Amino acid sequence: MPAHVHSKRPPPRALVKRRTLGFLTDSFTDYYQLALLGGAMAVARDRRAGFVAFAGRVPAAETAVGSLVSTASADGLVVTAPTMSYRMGNEAFVRYARALGPSPVCFIAGQGSGVHSALADNRGGMRAAVVHLVTVHDKKRIVFLRGYVGNPEAEERFSAYREVLEEHGIAYDDALVVVGNFERYTARDALLAAMARGVVPDAVVASNDLMALGAIDALGVRGLSVPGDVAVVGFDDSDEGRFASPTLTSVRQPLDAQGRSAAKLVFEILEGGTPPTTSTVPRPLSTIGHCLTTIARASS
Repeated sequence: MPAHVHSKRPPPRALVKRRTLGFLTDSFTDYYQLALLGGAMAVARDRRAGFVAFAGRVPAAETAVGSLVSTASADGLVVTAPTMSYRMGNEAFVRYARALGPSPVCFIAGQGSGVHSALADNRGGMRAAVVHLVTVHDKKRIVFLRGYVGNPEAEERFSAYREVLEEHGIAYDDALVVVGNFERYTARDALLAAMARGVVPDAVVASNDLMALGAIDALGVRGLSVPGDVAVVGFDDSDEGRFASPTLTSVRQPLDAQGRSAAKLVFEILEGGTPPTTSTVPRPLSTIGHCLTTIARASS
């Protein structure tokens, strides 16, 4: 009878812990969230890791999504901070996200104590857009459609707008700043109200594409053409803007790369690495729809 040969075999695949990446956002209906989701999912797929995505109401204090996200469902968590934090404020949302359970946590487009961050060059992108309107098209009455007040990305883009005006000797006018809360119809109504108060823009620059499309809606109601009467620039270079009529000129934001960067940070920590707390994804040189070369030069 042959002797048994004992060999050391690797443990069955079922016994090897498979990492699972969680992705938390408010919805899966808009281009912004879906593009970030796609980037994070691609990294999990490349690592043969599990991936689970959660969409829940924007939390004001506690919300049901907290019962879904746990250490049992995910080892680490990527969070779309701008779309989730505006009702609570950033500091409270940081505490909320950390209390969910999975660790590490990486915020996309947000920062806070105890969380990692994957950021984009918001300032550079918005500066390029406003510089282009001022220096190439000689615009002086530029309405700024602002996102949620206090939102880190919205504030950074707004700050860039003010910087460029000051650098080019254009007086800041609070009447030209309109809060649209990153929403198309809120922006449309707010811009219509501003024009009813006497605001006459020669250009509109928006903190995202949805608000830029709302601006085009509002200008159309007032009988103004784009870009003939008023130039409009968005931010994100989203599908909604690319397939709009007229096609929206927009700052291209590297959303897929941001999603990938956040996921890579989480996996690096799970694998024992010590990555930097913040990773900034550079803005592509080809920035704005119909004026790519000019915009790239203006921002360099």
